[in-house]
Amino acid sequence: MRITSIFRRALAVCLLLSAIVSLFACKKKADVPMNGHSWSFVNAVHENVFIHYSPDAGLDVSGKRYENATPLSLSCTVDSKKIVIVDSTNNKTYEGSYSVKQSEAHGTEFLVTFNGVEGRAYTTSETTHGAAQSGTLLTIAISNYIVTFRAD
Repeated sequence: MRITSIFRRALAVCLLLSAIVSLFACKKKADVPMNGHSWSFVNAVHENVFIHYSPDAGLDVSGKRYENATPLSLSCTVDSKKIVIVDSTNNKTYEGSYSVKQSEAHGTEFLVTFNGVEGRAYTTSETTHGAAQSGTLLTIAISNYIVTFRAD
């Protein structure tokens, strides 16, 4: 009777381990593309300090995080290999290129280049308090700047 008990425990542990391995092995990689969305500006950070925000993003800018940040009107469009960021506040346009680096379970990482300067971009599915997907974010990190957009 003791061998049967040991066998049952060993079988239960093996089944549990195989279920965990199957969960991780079958985890589907997400393909969160940059193109196919209209991107609205959220905020910009330079060297860990918020420097700009969108008045239309619904952010609470009354706190200390945004005390030195100024409003900025940016838009971003992406086609099959080109990113265009239009700064309506300062009447400037920035064009860049991108390529997919890797897709992960939570989003896609891209290599980006603007005016010969390389950086990274990330698209992720945004969730709110553990709820279902509530949107998609595009974050571009280049030369000590991080600019975040939200898909419309």
